[in-house]
Amino acid sequence: MTQQEWTNRPPARQRESDDTIDIEMLAQAVWRRRWMVAAITLLGGLLGVGASILGTRFLSSGLLLTPGVSIADFKRYEAAMENLPRLEQFLEASGKDGQAAAGLMRDLVLEAGAMSAAVRPEFSFTDRDAKLFGVKEERASKLVGIELVLRQQEPLEEAPVLLLADYVRDTAIIVDLESVIPKACVDNEMRQQELRNEQLESEFQIGQLEARAAQLREIIARIPDAGIEVRQVVSLENGGDRFLPPATQLAATEIGIADRRIDEVRRQRDRVAAEINRDYYCEARKMLASGSSGRDLLLSLPGLQQQVLAGKDMKVNVVEQTANALELESRRWVNRYLEQMRFVASPQGAQMLERKPGRAVGAAFGLTLGALLGAARAIALAWWRRHRDGIVSGDER
Repeated sequence: MTQQEWTNRPPARQRESDDTIDIEMLAQAVWRRRWMVAAITLLGGLLGVGASILGTRFLSSGLLLTPGVSIADFKRYEAAMENLPRLEQFLEASGKDGQAAAGLMRDLVLEAGAMSAAVRPEFSFTDRDAKLFGVKEERASKLVGIELVLRQQEPLEEAPVLLLADYVRDTAIIVDLESVIPKACVDNEMRQQELRNEQLESEFQIGQLEARAAQLREIIARIPDAGIEVRQVVSLENGGDRFLPPATQLAATEIGIADRRIDEVRRQRDRVAAEINRDYYCEARKMLASGSSGRDLLLSLPGLQQQVLAGKDMKVNVVEQTANALELESRRWVNRYLEQMRFVASPQGAQMLERKPGRAVGAAFGLTLGALLGAARAIALAWWRRHRDGIVSGDER
């Protein structure tokens, strides 16, 4: 071999570094252990399907329409709903204490934040709507209802959200009536006492005026000329009427007596109304404290009204007027809480199957992850087999 040939000869190919990734070697390693990779891939798919099955929940949801309810009212309801004794009282009154749905309700109260997640206000205009339409809306948007969402692992005969809706409605009734009935009971008790004191004061004043009228009649009878009208101008302040003729003073006194007797008739009328209202609201307060449900309380109000009005003459104007006012109030309550406050579910029903993730997604994810893990294991085993002797002897760098 000449010197020129030796010079032009390409250098011998150096051995590749061990750190270089050889795709062909990786593919061979995976193919050599293809059954292991397939087994791990299949196992991953099964685990994905299992995760989907374990993640299966039955979604129970709907919307409780609440016309006339403000966000401030909702805050009061929310605080009362998270009270465990209040929940137990409702379950006992509704007769559903031993049902499976009752356990879900207790979990909502015992678990922090669970009730807030299951019971949320629904506004007529949301942030999503603002982004969709490109407009701005104040946060004081009107509250159209309360969204109710529950999830459980097993289906129940009755959607548990229905019990939750009854609980929310019952809480609204009790909370609102607790702010009206006890106060009305106390107010009418006080009003009746105030009217009694006014009556005593009026009776004393009438007695004083009648005594004065009697004295004036005696003066007129004793002095014949005392009844003669004398035109004069006097100031009535600080007892200036004393300078009027006795006949004029007598007339003014009798007019004062008549005015006070008219006030006495009005006061007596108010006392009758206050007495009826006192008996009605104070008895309703007892029913409220007895632990009865809000629905039962509303439905028992007409019977309570008849009980209070028993023995009263309905032909008396004030009795009929007071009875009509109480009846209209109870009808408004029934209309608001039992008729307008309605539960609305989706067309699919109040209880639907929900999987997160779905079986197809879980299987695909599991197969992909299993294939990656299987390939990684095959490559790791191939690398170990190739470098095992060097690692064991300590020569591998």
